[in-house]
Amino acid sequence: MNDPQKRSLVWLYLVVSFGAGFAAGSYHQFAQPRSWWEGVWKATATSDRQRATTQEQLRKLVTVTEWKLDRAGVVPKIMGILLNRSGNAVDVTVSFILYDRSGAQIDTAAAAVHNLKPGARGKFEAIIDINHWRDVAKAQLDELSVTGWR
Repeated sequence: MNDPQKRSLVWLYLVVSFGAGFAAGSYHQFAQPRSWWEGVWKATATSDRQRATTQEQLRKLVTVTEWKLDRAGVVPKIMGILLNRSGNAVDVTVSFILYDRSGAQIDTAAAAVHNLKPGARGKFEAIIDINHWRDVAKAQLDELSVTGWR
């Protein structure tokens, strides 16, 4: 298609074909965003909604079955077990808020379990900062984040 006349005819054919379709009212089948930014915004919004839905669904399928605050060992920590009831291997991060006797938040602790297989139980240990471990009166499960869904 090196001949400029043939290329011009092909372009003319395409323009006339699509123009006739739009004039006949078939434009609704090809509803495009009015601008490039609108297209990006809609794609991002849809992706965020899908991600949020997936995260909510995964939180129901990947759970902390038990945990306890352990001060007896050399290193103070929160130990627990995760259960993956999803059909995929996942990476899980679990975080806790630490409170003193007055109920004030003094620190946080987090742990991660990588590549937790479907149907498997995984142990985690969230280490408590040595500067705060004597002040910790209680811990509260704060967030369970599921990533690396495979």
